[in-house]
Amino acid sequence: MNTKLIIFFLSLFSITALAQELSTLKIVYKPELLTSEIISSDKRDANGKICAGLIILTDIHDLTFNSYNGIVDQKISPGKYFLFLSPDESMIEIYSNLYAPIKIIFSDLGIKLESGVVYQIKLTGYQKNNSIPINILTEPKDAQIIIDNISQEIGRTTFNITPGKHHIKIEKEGYKTVVDSINVSAENTLFQYKLEMIKPVLITIKSIPEGATIFMDDIEEGQTNRQLFKTPGNCKLKIIKYGYIPVEEFVEIKENESNEFIYELERDYGYLIINTIPEDADVFIDNKKFNKNPVELSSGEHIIEIRKVNYQTIFDTVSINMKETITKNYQLEKITGSLSLIIDPPDAQISIDNEVVSVLNPIEIKEGIHVIEVEKDGYEPYSEVIRIERNKSISREIKLETTIGSLQLTVYPIDAEVRLYKGNRLINNLTRSNYLELPVGEYRIEVSAVRYKTLMKNIVIKKNEKHEEEIRLEIEEFVDIKIQDIIAEGDILKNVSMDKSTGYIIINYDVDLEDGEKYKISLYLYDELNKKEIPLKLLSGDIGEGKIVGVNKYKKKIIWNYADEFRGGINNNNLYIKIIGEEISGGIPWYIYTLIGGAAAVYFLQDKIGEIINTPKHLPAYPPDRPFNP
Repeated sequence: MNTKLIIFFLSLFSITALAQELSTLKIVYKPELLTSEIISSDKRDANGKICAGLIILTDIHDLTFNSYNGIVDQKISPGKYFLFLSPDESMIEIYSNLYAPIKIIFSDLGIKLESGVVYQIKLTGYQKNNSIPINILTEPKDAQIIIDNISQEIGRTTFNITPGKHHIKIEKEGYKTVVDSINVSAENTLFQYKLEMIKPVLITIKSIPEGATIFMDDIEEGQTNRQLFKTPGNCKLKIIKYGYIPVEEFVEIKENESNEFIYELERDYGYLIINTIPEDADVFIDNKKFNKNPVELSSGEHIIEIRKVNYQTIFDTVSINMKETITKNYQLEKITGSLSLIIDPPDAQISIDNEVVSVLNPIEIKEGIHVIEVEKDGYEPYSEVIRIERNKSISREIKLETTIGSLQLTVYPIDAEVRLYKGNRLINNLTRSNYLELPVGEYRIEVSAVRYKTLMKNIVIKKNEKHEEEIRLEIEEFVDIKIQDIIAEGDILKNVSMDKSTGYIIINYDVDLEDGEKYKISLYLYDELNKKEIPLKLLSGDIGEGKIVGVNKYKKKIIWNYADEFRGGINNNNLYIKIIGEEISGGIPWYIYTLIGGAAAVYFLQDKIGEIINTPKHLPAYPPDRPFNP
């Protein structure tokens, strides 16, 4: 019994000692997702799914693997294991004769396997108690050091390495790569390398046709034809142009050579002919509209969309091979019903789903729920929700109810001009006292009169209510001016006088000329102190050039509106009115008056020669408190 216990403990001790003697496997750096690696579609797991990939870079040469779902396939090359795994796999176990096994849980490392996706990890082994610290110094210092195919942390110089021979590779973009074999021992621990800088060389990339996109090591570099500078070495070159077969290959960029790469691209297209009923349906291929047959498309799968308003949209896919012609026929199904409307009043506005429509009975509408709205000023709006069913008809008879109010308007002064607006539209010109029936809504009243301040007012007409409005305009203030007297110049002027009313000055005069003779009358405001004549503008009556003496040569009048011409007044007490009369040669011969005579002569002169002004054509209206006494 005691012997058996001794044997058991010795066995347990031996197993523990063996485990302690074994070195360990360890993953260095984070897993890397390789977007440039592609899994062939023929690599599939037991469930028919395209495999995921896991690349293991390592300096250990006797690795074996196991997983829950089993390893589908593997490719082994020096320092590299390429495992093909089920995309549903969650772990792998790695075994070696010299190291303790290691179990890798993918989720712990952030690895998410998917079909066609490839990850890369780096695995090394740590020996127990026999590694030697060594120093590897590089110039430049940020060069990438690779020991036994395992990339090390950039900037790191000290490494624990087992004694013996190891493979060293040092590289940096823009420098020549150094490859070396070192023998590590306790006496040989310092290794120094100085990289030689590589000068970029000019390369030329051309394509026929040009305009293809260039990718170098998966980085876009513009379009052909193009020249650019690159460091010598191997590079993955890819040329892509729509409608052509892509070109992808590894090229070597060499020093002291032309480095010209020319590619004649091969067309990659087929033809698609699409016939539709109705013929005017819109055809979209890959979200791009096409109007003519045939359509030239690159080989591969394309999405077709056929649509037309009020028809069921058709979606389809088509796969076209290079230089193949395919014909597709599509008949769209109508998805509409019809709506017939009888509207009273017939000129009311009709909207369906907020879009104004004309009444073209019947109206064709897409199946589904719709909102009809009918409105007109002065009427209650109408709204209804309707359901249109495919290939069915419905009808509606809609009579709007009137919404009328009234306006009672009184305006002072009685001769004021009144305008009524709805929005910016003039509704009516009104008089002093008005009664109107109006559609409900908001209106604007504008009232104006000479010598009064214009007034604008907004009113609201409500249904079945009378709106009473009384408007009294406010008299416009002005500053009076002082006129000393009137000065008359010219022998033709007789009996000149001046009368002044509020805001106006009236000049009376007679003309001492024979019938038919022409004359000119000018009127100025004369500054006696500064000897200055000031021309006047707001004049009416018998004034100006080309006046002709007619049947009435007496009691001529000129009216000057000084209140509007000088609203601020004039600070001058030396002002006079100056009237100048001048005879103009070339009057009407006496025999014309003898021949025509009387009223006929007046008519003739007005029609053929000019206007005869005996009295003012228009005198402004005066408020009751401003009598006008010429």
